[in-house]
Amino acid sequence: MNPSPSHRAAQDVDAAAVVAAATALAAGELVGVATDGFLALAARADRPETRMALWEASARAGASSPSLLRCPDRLELSCECAGLVRRIAQRHWPGPLILEVRAEGDEMRWSNDAWMPLCCPAEPHARALAEAAKVPLLLATIPQATDATSFRRLTGTERVLGSRQNALSELPAWLRVARGVFELRRDGLYSLDTLRTSAGLAIGFVCTGNTCRSPMAESLARRLLAKRLGVEPSRIGDFGFRVLSMGTFAAPYQPASAHSVEAVRELGGDLTGHRSQVATWKLLADLQRVYCLTRVHMDQVRLLLPADWPGQLALLDEHRDVTDPIGGSLVDYRECARQIRAALERRLEEWL
Repeated sequence: MNPSPSHRAAQDVDAAAVVAAATALAAGELVGVATDGFLALAARADRPETRMALWEASARAGASSPSLLRCPDRLELSCECAGLVRRIAQRHWPGPLILEVRAEGDEMRWSNDAWMPLCCPAEPHARALAEAAKVPLLLATIPQATDATSFRRLTGTERVLGSRQNALSELPAWLRVARGVFELRRDGLYSLDTLRTSAGLAIGFVCTGNTCRSPMAESLARRLLAKRLGVEPSRIGDFGFRVLSMGTFAAPYQPASAHSVEAVRELGGDLTGHRSQVATWKLLADLQRVYCLTRVHMDQVRLLLPADWPGQLALLDEHRDVTDPIGGSLVDYRECARQIRAALERRLEEWL
């Protein structure tokens, strides 16, 4: 289990004070609200005038850059790498983590910059306020404010919801995620390795001998992931992705067949360094997605997987088995590779 801040009980939030603060926001005011270990300025994100007022007050008070409050159970994102961002949020929110994403739609833009910081504090006052306001909120943390009195003095804002009682003593970690970018811009409770593990997926492909179909799926999956992530195939691990293949009756350390190498090369992949391996329970248990090339392979893999395995087992091409091209011509291997690529392209939406 990942470390996470303790959640204060819902009854700790003063419902009447939340409604009063939401009413003040609706009138165009800025309000103070407790977040994880700090007090923050809050403003409605749907109005240009309140956004500008927040920027000006934040600059005067020495606040951190504003972030947009989102909740993991309502995380409908229009941004690059939305699947990765959603997995990180579902794993670590509510909590002290800001996810800075590159917006792809006007509904997620609140400045001229396409970068959009998102947050969801574990401290419940900000979430309660957003629920009452019924609109997204911008939050700007005031690290210098040690209590409500100093907050009012620094910001000129009289209404403060909650107090600085959370035990956290550092600002939230700040992760920037987009095509070509997975960067921890500010350290915090979560390490870069932890966030990578949360973002990506460990994906495996299974056929019989691991010299034709599953190696082609592995190589083409790497290429498709890399293209969507905006990096070279060797860098998909930077986003937490791990891709491998295996065979239910593989002879270990065998190279991919010559026709497989050529068919994948024509589609932009590379199998020259491939060596086969046997599907074992240990290899499979560490994966989050396992795709079999035929239904027979699925039956064989089910016998190997632990009963409590939390991952997903599926047929790679949900419409049909991928026929073994072994013994066939290069034309047969090309057709097989194209079927595999088409199936992978449909799977991409689940991964990213």
